[in-house]
Amino acid sequence: MQKPSLLIPGVQSALINNGLPTTCNNNILIFPTWEKYYATIEQLDLLTENYCNTFDSSLPANITDAQYDAAALTANFDEDNILIKFETEMEFCSLRKKLLVEENAWLDLQVDGQWNANTDPDNDFVDDDTERALLSYGHEVIIGTSPKNYKIYKLIKDNGTWIEIANMDLVALQQINAGQTITNNPNVVYVTPPASTLTLTCANYKKETDYAELNGNKIKRSSKLRTAFGTNIASSPATSISASRVIARTKGYVKRNNKWRVRRSTITAEIGGLTLGTQGANYFDCIDLKTLLVTKTKRRRKVKVKFVSTNAITQVGTPRYFNITVQDNLLYSSHKQGNLLVTRDYFDMPNN
Repeated sequence: MQKPSLLIPGVQSALINNGLPTTCNNNILIFPTWEKYYATIEQLDLLTENYCNTFDSSLPANITDAQYDAAALTANFDEDNILIKFETEMEFCSLRKKLLVEENAWLDLQVDGQWNANTDPDNDFVDDDTERALLSYGHEVIIGTSPKNYKIYKLIKDNGTWIEIANMDLVALQQINAGQTITNNPNVVYVTPPASTLTLTCANYKKETDYAELNGNKIKRSSKLRTAFGTNIASSPATSISASRVIARTKGYVKRNNKWRVRRSTITAEIGGLTLGTQGANYFDCIDLKTLLVTKTKRRRKVKVKFVSTNAITQVGTPRYFNITVQDNLLYSSHKQGNLLVTRDYFDMPNN
């Protein structure tokens, strides 16, 4: 029995046998198109931002973090309340909820000093909490307008690598979730996008996650540059399933009762120049140079900023520059909490 969303019309939840345990009535979401999937992320982000800004505007200026926490507790304010409301409405066990439980268990084991990013459950390849709220425990989603054309997509990486399952072949999905590689099944297609373009002077595929600590302040900084994927150049204008994007995220940690936890603090995430608050620059397809500054400072557990290219690409015969690219010493990812500030050149980040 499919359950439609009132918060985000056009989205439904359902229960399927994907071979993974669940405690909810539904374990997967259904979107009519990929456009609706990505539009839902933007809509939930906007609802969250408006909700948080409304709460902030109700408070006196210059209150302390402790006073802010007390006011939030009294008002039952949580920056994830929109996502929680959506998941609750859909009776849906999301990837976000699963990773949150695992992250808190991991934090129970952490002490002062450097943490191992490879063991942090929060460092899933789907690194956006809003997108995590749309995916099943197994990184799965259904795309289609009716059961006869539903396809299950199991995401493998954040670059358009996935397994596509037609005809609701749940046996195949169960086998995949049990660790099998499916062959000779026309319902199952393994999709890998073309390799990204990386040169000595221009790059379009970067990612880095690390932690920093100073005088009681601790953050996780996450930065990512991705090309468009699923691009169809036969249409006019051409379109992509996911547009090229550059992202910076900051997550703040506070130590209380001798345990580190993700807690509210005044934190900044910025895409821009070497000096905080200044413009940086990116290229489109290593040719078209543009200036860029996107910044956010909030009293939150986490903040993110992003710049997204178009997924409606100009028609053949005109300039078709749509992939965000970086060159050395031009575009930086900055992350701040208190006196702790880390700035990294996107070009110097690993190609992963």
